Amino acid sequence: MQSCPVTCRRRAPVAVFLCLVGIACFATAATADETCTKFFNPGGSVADFSWHLDGNWTPFGVPGPTDVACVLDPGSYSVLVDEPVTVAGLRIDAAAGNVKVKILTTDFTLNGFAYLAGATKLKVNGGAVLRSDAGGLIEVHSKLVIEGGTVEVGVELYGHLNWWGTGSVTGTLVTHPGSVIEVEDPESEAHLTVDHGFVLHGDLAFNNTMEQSLTVTTGSLIVSDTGTISARPTAGAAQIVPELRAEVVNHGLIAVDGLDLRLSRDGSQHQNAADGVIQVSDAELEIDLGGDVEVPSNFTNYGTIRVADGGRIRVVGSSGEHEVPSNFTNSGTIRVADGGSIRILGSSGEKAAMAAVNHGFIDIEADGIFGVTDAIFDNPPSGWVRGMGTLDLSQSSGVVFDGTLSPGLSPGILTIDGSMNIGTNTTIAIEIGGETPGANLDRLDLTGTLGAAGVLAVTLDPPYQPSGGERYQILTFDQLNGWFEKVDLPQLTHLLTWDVDIDQHEVGLVVLCQGTQLGIELAVDRDPVSVGYEVIVRARVSNHSQVTATNVVVSNVLPSDLAFRPDLSSPECLLIGSTVECSVPSLAPAASSDLLIAVEPVLAGETDSIGLVSAWECDTDASDDLATATIIAVAAVPCDANDDLSIDADDVVAAVGHIFGERADGNPDCRLADGITADDLAAIIEASQ
Repeated sequence: MQSCPVTCRRRAPVAVFLCLVGIACFATAATADETCTKFFNPGGSVADFSWHLDGNWTPFGVPGPTDVACVLDPGSYSVLVDEPVTVAGLRIDAAAGNVKVKILTTDFTLNGFAYLAGATKLKVNGGAVLRSDAGGLIEVHSKLVIEGGTVEVGVELYGHLNWWGTGSVTGTLVTHPGSVIEVEDPESEAHLTVDHGFVLHGDLAFNNTMEQSLTVTTGSLIVSDTGTISARPTAGAAQIVPELRAEVVNHGLIAVDGLDLRLSRDGSQHQNAADGVIQVSDAELEIDLGGDVEVPSNFTNYGTIRVADGGRIRVVGSSGEHEVPSNFTNSGTIRVADGGSIRILGSSGEKAAMAAVNHGFIDIEADGIFGVTDAIFDNPPSGWVRGMGTLDLSQSSGVVFDGTLSPGLSPGILTIDGSMNIGTNTTIAIEIGGETPGANLDRLDLTGTLGAAGVLAVTLDPPYQPSGGERYQILTFDQLNGWFEKVDLPQLTHLLTWDVDIDQHEVGLVVLCQGTQLGIELAVDRDPVSVGYEVIVRARVSNHSQVTATNVVVSNVLPSDLAFRPDLSSPECLLIGSTVECSVPSLAPAASSDLLIAVEPVLAGETDSIGLVSAWECDTDASDDLATATIIAVAAVPCDANDDLSIDADDVVAAVGHIFGERADGNPDCRLADGITADDLAAIIEASQ
C-alpha cells in the first residue's frame, strides 16, 4: 500500500488530509515517535460523528492502543466518545470552526502525548475519566474543558482550562504565561479540585453568578510574577461568592474587583511574596485562616496590599477549641484608602488569641480603616502606622505598640478609635507646616486613653518656619496617662523657643519669643503736596527692649501713584522692585533711628504709605511694627491771581504771599508761570517798588 507522509507541526494547524482509495496516508508528529496513524474523517459517508465507528477513521478502523489518533479537519462538529478508549497519542488541531472531542461517562486512556491546538476543545464530561497507564501528558494550546469529569493525566496549559459541574485534576498541572483557567458557563455551578499544587503563570479568573470553587488539596497554588488571580462579576447578575480553597503563595497579582472572593484552606501558610500584589476594590476578599484544626493557619504579607474604592479585606481567625492561634503578619506595605477597609477578626472563644502583627508599613489614607476585633494588635519597633484614616482598636483584645505612629502621608489627622498604651520604643512623628490640623499640620487623635511613653518627635516641613505666638495642636485624647520619655523638637532661630501646652484633652506646642520689641512711627513733611513735587516721609524706628536688634529693616511698598526719590532719601534706603527697603545694621536697647524716604506723587489723590519694621530677632509685640502715613496730592497749578498769562501786581502779591507762607488758591507749590525763576521774581519785586 502506498503512503504519503505529512508533517504534523506543533502549535500550527495542518491542512486537511485527503484519503484516496488504495492510498494509506500517514503524518509524522512533532517528535519521531509521535506519528499520526489514524485520522478522523468528518467528511466521510457516515453522518454519525462517533469515535467508535470504523468508517470515521482513515485508514479504516477505530484507533487502538498503539495508534496516535488525530482530529485535524476544520469545521463545526463533535466527536463523541461513549465507550472506553485506549490510544498511544492524541492530536486535536483544526484551523477553523468549532471542533470538539467529548468524552462521555467513560474512560479515555492516553498512554503518550496529547496536543490540543487551533479551533478545538477536548471535553471531559461528568462520570468520564481521562487517564494514563504510562505517564501521559496533554499540551493544551486551545481549550480543555472539564465538565464534571476527572483528568488523571498531566496537563501543560498554554491555552484555556475551563470547568463546570464537579470535576477534578489529579495529574500534574503546569500553566504557562498567557494561559487562562476559568468557568466554562458562569450561570452554572462549577467546582474543580486539583489534587496537587501548581504554579500559575497565566490567569485564574472567577467571574460567575452561580456557586463555584477551585480547591487545591495538597501543596500550594503558587502565583508566579506573570500569574494573575482575578474576581470580576458577570454584568447584570446576582453575585454568589466564589471560593478558592488553596494555600496560596502569590508572586504575581490577585485582583478582586466588583466580585467577592473567599480564600480558605485549613492549616495553610498563605503568603503574599515581596513581588506580590493584592488589590481589592468595590468587593470583599475574605481570607479564612481555618476551622477546628491543630495546625496553625497564617497569612503573611511581604509585598503590597492595596484596598480602595470601598473594597474590603476580612481576615478571619480560627474558631476552634485547640490552643493554636491563627495570625496575620505584615512585613510589606498595606495601603487602605477611599472607603476601603481591612479587618482582622479573631474569636472571643479561642484558647489562644489571634494576633495582627505589623513589621512593615500600614498606610491608612483618607476614609480608610484598618481594624482589629477580638485579636491582639502587635506593632514591633520595625512597624509603622501612617496616614489620615482610622486605626480601629475599639474591640481589640490587646495592643502592643513599640513602633512608629506617623499621622499623615502628607500632613493629616490619624484617628485611633480606642485606647493605646505605647511602649518605650515608640515614636510619634509629627510634621508642622502651619497651624491648621489636616491641612498643613499632623495630629494624632485618640477616642480613648493615651498611655504615653517613648519619643514625641516633631519636625518642620520645609521651608516653613514658625513665628512667635503660634500654637500647634498635635495630640487629642479622652485621657492622658504618663508622659513621653523624650520630646524631640526642631531647633528654632530668631530667639524663638518652644513651650509644651498640656490641656485636659489635648497637647499643643506654643512658640514663644524671647527677642526684641520694635516700634515704628511715620510722618510726612508736607500736607498736601502738588503732583510732581517731592514729599519726605520720616520713619522713626525705636527699640523698646533690653535686647539689641540686628539686621533691622524698614520696608515700604510704593503704590503705583508714588515715585521714589533716592536723591532726597537716606542713603540706607534702596528701591528693590516696588519696595523701598531701609537697613539699619543694629539698634541698641532703648535707641531710635530716623530714616527719610522721599517720594513724588504722579497722580492727584490720597495715598497711604505703609511702613513695616523687622529684625533678625523675633518681636515680642508685633502690634506696633506697622505704621501708616497718608499723603494727599493735589494738581500743580500756577498761582496767577488773575488766571491769565500776563503778570501784574495781583500776581506779585500772590507770589509774595506764598513766599511768606500764605498759600494761593490752595496750591502748596504755586508758581507765577512756567519757566519763571527766582531771579525773575526778584527783578519783578524790585521793579514794583
